[in-house]
Amino acid sequence: MLADNRAIAAAAPRWAAAFAAAGHLHRVRLVDRASEREVEAVLAEAQNLAAATILAAGSGSPLAVGQAVASRLGLPLLPAP
Repeated sequence: MLADNRAIAAAAPRWAAAFAAAGHLHRVRLVDRASEREVEAVLAEAQNLAAATILAAGSGSPLAVGQAVASRLGLPLLPAP
């Protein structure tokens, strides 16, 4: 899951509870700037975690990085602006 500070502050406890209740592991990564370097870092992390879906919450940067990673890995993207 990719998010900006505002989204993390508003929803992180609910995300943790929802994922735990569903039995899913998750990782929240702060994305404050969309760059190729950030895309590459998230891409590597998603591959290492065997991600099945990319979730992106918040402003443009998490959404842009999420879209790039999901596209490159052929995974679904769940955007939450």
